[in-house]
Amino acid sequence: MLRIVCCFAVIAGCGYIGLMLAAEYDRAISCVRSFMKALKYLEAEILVNNSVLAEAAAGASEVSSGAVADVFGDLANVLETDGGDKTLAGAIDRHRGRLHLTAGAEGILNDFSAELGGGDRRREAENIRAAYEKLGLEEEELRQKKAKNSALYKGLGFAGGALIVTLLF
Repeated sequence: MLRIVCCFAVIAGCGYIGLMLAAEYDRAISCVRSFMKALKYLEAEILVNNSVLAEAAAGASEVSSGAVADVFGDLANVLETDGGDKTLAGAIDRHRGRLHLTAGAEGILNDFSAELGGGDRRREAENIRAAYEKLGLEEEELRQKKAKNSALYKGLGFAGGALIVTLLF
């Protein structure tokens, strides 16, 4: 009876690992969507309301949720005070542990950050739109990878657990 319980525990544990690897795609897609929402808000604040970057970032923080809200809130605080790295990339670095960004999405946001705050309103809006479009492409790529690999990770987790049980018992 103990062997059966142990076998079940090993298979369930390995299956859980596979499920968590598959769920990483959902977390990455959600993070990219949150950044896209915040960028749209940032663009509207800069173009329509003529807000300065610190005010727009604070507003983007309010409409966002989770780690993305903290990133924009941190950016707004750093821009209003005079300390720390005053870029979006710096704020992302400070909250990296809670974000689920892929290397591609992080590269897009780093490129966006390098240009942010360096031009007039029209140039800022173009920079935001370009980053938004690139993040949209990254999201689509993540959705394709999820469709392709999600079932694979789940299956490999349970199959790996079954293999371990077979080899041990």
